[in-house]
Amino acid sequence: MNAETKKMSLTSRVLLGMVMGIVTGFAIRFMFGEEGFVNEYIVNGLFDVGGRFSLPA
Repeated sequence: MNAETKKMSLTSRVLLGMVMGIVTGFAIRFMFGEEGFVNEYIVNGLFDVGGRFSLPA
């Protein structure tokens, strides 16, 4: 490893993750629309349950 190589700060990683999540959300909405399997089972199912478990923690 090069001595000049710097790691990304935690703030940079969090912001990058947020931007990637927004881009992924727009891509899913654009490709699959508001109706169908992806919206019903992934967005309103998996993501909703994951959000409910992570928010109280």
